[in-house]
Amino acid sequence: MRGSRPPLGCLPQTKAVICTLCGTANTATAHPCTLKCLLCGQAHQTGDKTCPQRYQTPRLLIYCRQEKAKLQQQQYLSTMISTQDAHPERQKVKPSDTRSRSTSPTSNRRGSRSRSKQRRKNQPQELRLGSAAPEASDGPPLQQRQPSLTLATPTQNTHNLGYTLITDPAHPTRLGNRVARDTTPYLAFTANITHAEWSNLHEHLGSDGYIMQTIVKAGPQRRKYKQPTLFDWDVFRELRATASLESATSIDQWTASLLRDVKRATKTPPEDAVGHTVDTKLLHMWEVLAGLRKRYNSNKSNHSLHKRIAISRVKLKITLFNFPARTGISFVTL
Repeated sequence: MRGSRPPLGCLPQTKAVICTLCGTANTATAHPCTLKCLLCGQAHQTGDKTCPQRYQTPRLLIYCRQEKAKLQQQQYLSTMISTQDAHPERQKVKPSDTRSRSTSPTSNRRGSRSRSKQRRKNQPQELRLGSAAPEASDGPPLQQRQPSLTLATPTQNTHNLGYTLITDPAHPTRLGNRVARDTTPYLAFTANITHAEWSNLHEHLGSDGYIMQTIVKAGPQRRKYKQPTLFDWDVFRELRATASLESATSIDQWTASLLRDVKRATKTPPEDAVGHTVDTKLLHMWEVLAGLRKRYNSNKSNHSLHKRIAISRVKLKITLFNFPARTGISFVTL
């Protein structure tokens, strides 16, 4: 009968007979025994009201129940994940034929989005499949998925690699148009360089981007070469013609006078005097193009200025193409 308690004492069992008073196994019907609880081991009957372990469930049984519940829940989640469609077909809404349908025209005004739908959308996929949250398990996962590679942001990448951004956003690197302003999509980075200077030359030579210049002071120290000198042979000949050879009585005196004349005929140019000669025609064309561009930026609706700028660019390209053959100096294509 369900809910009835068996009488205390020796109960007949199919496999073994255990006394409920002392816990002795395989005993006869009559045997001397002392009170001993089978649950806590104290001197009282098994299952007495004073027993602290009377309604306590064994830990092994609790662990087995938890593992069984976890296994069932994981099987349920795996079944739901395998049967769920990643791109479900949108259901077609059919108009209702009931008379209670409103005949008023539908408003085109969009209402506020549901916050519950937004929260459900931000939840993980496992939480959206069922109401119960999945519990963590010590066993291996049911689906062996490849770990997703989380790419860091560009800021974190440049910081980890030790890069330094030297581009000045105040000087855009790409030309805009009538509807878009100038932007800075081209960035310059340096690594392990203490002295680096970035500048925008504001010259594009017909392209949509300006030419940028980066001056880097790196590498070994520059050697100090001997200062260049220029020897004037005409002055040397004049000095030697006026010199009197009769005053030299020995080879040492003649050598000293010769070295004095060589020193007087040698000239040393200043350090800042050495440089390249600027082509005046090319410089003038650049100045004209810069002036037209400055006027066009203040009034972009002037179509005549736009045509003149295009003509100046073509002339400048032709001049730059013929510049190496005329001067012997070649440009480096960026």
